Amino acid sequence: VLGVLLAPGEAKRPLVPRGGIRHSINIELPTGAHEVHCLDGEVETQTRARLPIFYWGFDEASGPPREGATGQRARMGGGVKRVEGLVGGGAVAFDNTAEAVVNVGNGGGTQYGAGEFGVGSGLTIEVLTIIRWTGDGLSNGKDKDYDELFRKEDGPKRMLLSFQNDEGAHQRTIPKMDDFGPTLSFGLHLAGDGYSELEVRLDGQDDRPSLENLRDEKPHHIVATYDSWTGQKALYIDGVQLQSATFKEGTLIESGGPTDATIGNMANGGEPYSGVIDEVAIYDFALTPKEVAQHWQNAQQGVNYFGTRTFDEIRGKPWNVTARLASGQAMRFDNTTGLPLGAVPVSYERFRARN
Repeated sequence: VLGVLLAPGEAKRPLVPRGGIRHSINIELPTGAHEVHCLDGEVETQTRARLPIFYWGFDEASGPPREGATGQRARMGGGVKRVEGLVGGGAVAFDNTAEAVVNVGNGGGTQYGAGEFGVGSGLTIEVLTIIRWTGDGLSNGKDKDYDELFRKEDGPKRMLLSFQNDEGAHQRTIPKMDDFGPTLSFGLHLAGDGYSELEVRLDGQDDRPSLENLRDEKPHHIVATYDSWTGQKALYIDGVQLQSATFKEGTLIESGGPTDATIGNMANGGEPYSGVIDEVAIYDFALTPKEVAQHWQNAQQGVNYFGTRTFDEIRGKPWNVTARLASGQAMRFDNTTGLPLGAVPVSYERFRARN
């Protein structure tokens, strides 16, 4: 069997033929795709599994929550209790008190920019949640009530995904808003650009959900992504991209450090969550819009983002077989995910031209 390995996300390099190179060719296309043409024998294509670097499914019957990739245990505060899972066997409910926090550690960061949260070229924060946020803040003249989904507060290197009503609170927001109101905010520090927050207004306008829509006691899927290859930062709710901003291509994330990361609060207890959180995943790359939509569809069908009952079923499988091609067959593949886009006619002429 002749093998072709796809390596999406690794410096955007093209397909790499492995063995029997005169029997198969790979062709990089200007559309961001690749083709594999099997000229003789058989070819098996594989892609790296696009799995998170951190994953909390909260499915334990008791005890501290376990991170799925490393087995590390988190610290669960007194304002958090285990409840029935939105997906799988369990989830955690937050009571909006200072003790409502799941502390997941600092990822080994001993100084700013270090540790597993120092993601560099890409980031995705993905959460399944029931939202009970009040929405209080500047727009209604009440005390600010921040609800944090995820936060790691390493000074200027912070990353956050939270509900806010503060008109940026002296932070740079994208887009710049002229009036106050509840928003979903994604904060990130980028090299050479500094810290900014991408925000989606929760006002029910222009196909955006209102806060009332989100407070319906049903699970909602919240995703934030950044891809240094394109410079795009994006926010999704329930599988739909609702806001994006584009920075200079190649702009890296500056993140990581000694401060503990937290789910459902800040590390100091000052911004507690109100609601249920399940299926928290952190990736060191940006999920594609198709992947986000598929993860939401999977959650609606009662399985985790990856279409399985448990993360343990897939975490030890870094490579996935994507196709098997026989002599005279060819397939086109997505350059980012490595997944098949469809069959194409095999081209012996291209092979002869290269040889």
